[in-house]
Amino acid sequence: MKKKDTDALVAGLRKISEGFALIADAISRTDATPEKSTPPKTDTKAKVTPQKPKEEPTVEEIPFQKVRGTLSGKAAQGHGPEVKALLHRYNVSCLTELEGHPELFSTIMKEAEVIGDA
Repeated sequence: MKKKDTDALVAGLRKISEGFALIADAISRTDATPEKSTPPKTDTKAKVTPQKPKEEPTVEEIPFQKVRGTLSGKAAQGHGPEVKALLHRYNVSCLTELEGHPELFSTIMKEAEVIGDA
């Protein structure tokens, strides 16, 4: 590092440290007594809402990585032509192109489950 650069760096660090010193002084001058706060009121009667059973994941809940993994796995098991045909049915030529169509993920996942189950 050149002397000129080093001098500029040192000057900048000194300005920063002066700023921190000013902040520290301001903090130390403020009243350090804790504020009295009241705890939030809680309802003594707990409202219980029945939980609905979780349904099948929506389009947004199925990540592309899961779809890609499933289809790649089927292709690796020797079902490459079936996977390719499935993609072509939805006008998608490759997995990378499928990433831009999240609305197809759940449909393709359902159809991919039966590939190789013959």
